[in-house]
Amino acid sequence: MFWRSGFYLIFPIISLFSSYFGLLIGPGLFRISLFLFVAICFLTIFLFIALYFFEKKDGSPYLGYVQILYLILIHLIFYLSGLSYANLKLVPDFGLTLYFFQNLGILYYDSFSALSRLGFLYHFWFLFSSIVCLLFIPKANRLFLEKGRTGFPAIPILIFLLIVGCNYTLLFAGKLVSDPDLKTLNRFSKSNSNSKPKYNKNIIIFLLEGVSKEAFMQVDRSSFKNWGEIEYFFVPVPHSSNSLFSLFTGNYSDSRREPNSEDIKSAKPITAEFERAGYKIRFLFSGPGYFENIRRMMEDWRIYFYDRNYFRSNAKKDYKEFQWGLEDSVLVDFASDFSKLDVSPYLYILYFTNTHSPYFNPLPEKFHKFEEDSDYGRYLNSLENELHLIDSFVRKNEDRTPNQTIYLLLSDHGESFGKFGVYKHGFSIRNEEVRVPFLYYSPGLLMSSAEKGGIHDVFPSLLELLDFGSYDEKDGTSFFNSNYEFQMPLYSWGPKNSRGILYKDKKYFLEENGGDLIESDLGESEMKVSKNYNILKFLQRH
Repeated sequence: MFWRSGFYLIFPIISLFSSYFGLLIGPGLFRISLFLFVAICFLTIFLFIALYFFEKKDGSPYLGYVQILYLILIHLIFYLSGLSYANLKLVPDFGLTLYFFQNLGILYYDSFSALSRLGFLYHFWFLFSSIVCLLFIPKANRLFLEKGRTGFPAIPILIFLLIVGCNYTLLFAGKLVSDPDLKTLNRFSKSNSNSKPKYNKNIIIFLLEGVSKEAFMQVDRSSFKNWGEIEYFFVPVPHSSNSLFSLFTGNYSDSRREPNSEDIKSAKPITAEFERAGYKIRFLFSGPGYFENIRRMMEDWRIYFYDRNYFRSNAKKDYKEFQWGLEDSVLVDFASDFSKLDVSPYLYILYFTNTHSPYFNPLPEKFHKFEEDSDYGRYLNSLENELHLIDSFVRKNEDRTPNQTIYLLLSDHGESFGKFGVYKHGFSIRNEEVRVPFLYYSPGLLMSSAEKGGIHDVFPSLLELLDFGSYDEKDGTSFFNSNYEFQMPLYSWGPKNSRGILYKDKKYFLEENGGDLIESDLGESEMKVSKNYNILKFLQRH
């Protein structure tokens, strides 16, 4: 009988042990999340109930089917857990799992570098151990072959083999997923003969997460009335890692995926010009450094990097946490400490996370002007908290070292809240996702005004503002230059369902899966179907 044989007990133990061992030889992961533990326990209990039921009903063919299904699910859970940990250094939980399946078509491409880092042994082990586990299923061969034909239970395993095989094929043909139209528009940077910047100003960039210009206009901005502002400022791809790539390199990124290791290593970050000029460069991020390859990006570009793990270990006080990071006050606290240690000039980038979904407001008792129970209200309350932190930091820094710093405030992309049937970010090129705030402030330094710009123009503009020497040609140019010509391609993240172009005072875009070419002003206040055939053909080709 079922309970006396003990044979069915051996099978799940072997399956679990072999899968867990795969994590040890791959990413070196020794623990799993509570979510995964509950999922595995549920599957194991379900297995025993199903086996008991089918044995009692003498449904012997189904005994093998149930065990094979259990084997596939358990191995996939552990296999994908290792993949997630290798890519993000985060143990998968319910939120991450839901995020993965919601964006499966895009994140599939982002997993290539993680697959490569895990190595051949990791993938081979899961395939090999799956086959070994099959040996513990009685008469498994009869389940696979019926009259010389492949039976149904073999299909999921063949699909699993096919997925891994395709991944490796694409890994070794990485150029197939590179964007041949990466430099869609020809943009040239200004060069001059100076080898050192004329002004040794400190630079502090406050980079917000997912804040649109529309949302920024909803909150209290009275503390920034003395700051200059670019009215029409855009990002070409509304996704964090793509925006970081454009910010640091001055170039457009491949919109179909996150920048991979090859992109990062081959890129020449403009921050290298500041490093050669003697700037100490620090990047402070209140989230996990392995999220979207941010740590790898900064380390490859020789930028001092500090993330949630560093702050946890070195903080002098406790900070509140949420799924994606710590409360953003940790950034200004550590930046303040660093600024007292570093000799001028220095360049800091403070990357905030609290306006990332699920929109974390660490001080609801203080920032509660908007409805805290709604996503949008909590998002705006969180934004007001961040602006308060920035304003307080700037005031204290100016009191201590007046007229020595350039401050920039911008966002990596916007955020959708259903206005056009889209939520979160990455999948639309409407203004609530691609138009973001850009403010600048530098007491003691005369800065020209600008009306339009893009995130890839930021560092070229700083190079011109501080009168640097010549530098490599980039997609971005200085928006402070009197000859600046505004033009920028727009792509949704992942499959290019939406694409557009900004040109001078106009915005042109094709909605998902083609359709009419829409023409509007940069603010999207007036829209109409465009008859511009040249723009239509350009967008259809790209």
